[in-house]
Amino acid sequence: MSKQMGSWIRNAACVVLVAAFALTSLSAVAKDEKTHYPNASRHEPKSDLTNPGDQKALQAAIDSLNGGDEAKAQENAQKVIDSSKSKYAKGIAYQILANVKFNAQDYKGAIENYQKLIELNSVGNDPYFDSMLNMANAYLADAQYQAALDQPPQHLPIGFEPGEIVIKARRNGFGGSISKVLARKEAAGQRAGG
Repeated sequence: MSKQMGSWIRNAACVVLVAAFALTSLSAVAKDEKTHYPNASRHEPKSDLTNPGDQKALQAAIDSLNGGDEAKAQENAQKVIDSSKSKYAKGIAYQILANVKFNAQDYKGAIENYQKLIELNSVGNDPYFDSMLNMANAYLADAQYQAALDQPPQHLPIGFEPGEIVIKARRNGFGGSISKVLARKEAAGQRAGG
């Protein structure tokens, strides 16, 4: 993966994390505010983040990630996972760890942490479904094309079909490199599913 693409992923992940943290740590979000997934049928869980120490550790992890200190981001996120009673805080911490792993090109580690976040089912719809999109990107980057296409339908927002997360990933910046990889595989006679 090129440095430019890695930088783009890092920046996009940081924006998603900061936005998710800011939106869900507020006591209420304006009803007219737009979301990335307005047709999602998933009931958005209420944040249980009340401990100022967890908030501070998550913010430190996010700031470290934004500042390029991924080791510190990973350390702070792991502290939250190990000690917090808040499912929401743990979910955001898993998202941070997954993004750190992705940036380090440890796609299997990224997938594992995105799966933990999804199984925990504790964050708002935007970070939840954005993590699914990021997990599909990790599958694609790890050449697990069928896994990327086989995202569980129960996790997809209404209006999305299996495989559409991958299509959205392509439109959101991964398109050029993923399309080239898939085209090379097709030209070589390999099926996308492996």
